[in-house]
Order: sequence, then structure tokens, then C-alpha cells
Amino acid sequence: HAAIIPPFTGNGMSMAFQSALASAPALIRWARGELAWSAARAAAVQDIKSRFTPRLRWAGRLHPLLLTPVGHACLTTLAPVLPFSWLFRRVH
Repeated sequence: HAAIIPPFTGNGMSMAFQSALASAPALIRWARGELAWSAARAAAVQDIKSRFTPRLRWAGRLHPLLLTPVGHACLTTLAPVLPFSWLFRRVH
């Protein structure tokens, strides 16, 4: 477990698989004896953070808007002009 993304993004499981894929190069190097465990772990964490930090940041910003009355009212009012496809790409 590296992070938990708000459920409205709908891609928690895909992020788990993508995290495994991002970690694989460092783990392979560790298995071959090319890296110490601490270095392999640090490299894997860095790869995961670089891949998911923007997505988690956007999801964290949108989450309160979806779950609070004030945020929901703002979204309802702005819905006609919000760039939903752009926002979708930020969290997926």
C-alpha cells in the first residue's frame, strides 16, 4: 500500500497494478544482486510517487467538492462550464 485514492476516481485496482509495474525494475535489480534492498525500495517508492503524485493531488482537491454541501453546490452551479474530460484525465 503506497496511497489510497478517493473512490470516485474508480481506478484504485488499476493503480495497484501500475504500482507493481513501476516497482518491477528496481525489484528485478535487487533480485539480481545489483541493488541493496534499501536502494531498491527507495527507487520503487520514487517511481511510484512520480507516477501517482499528480493524480492523487487532483483527486484530493476534487474529493471535498463532491462530499460537502458547499462543494456540491459549487459543482452543480459550475457544471455547465467545467472541463469534465480534462478533469477526468487528471485523476485517471
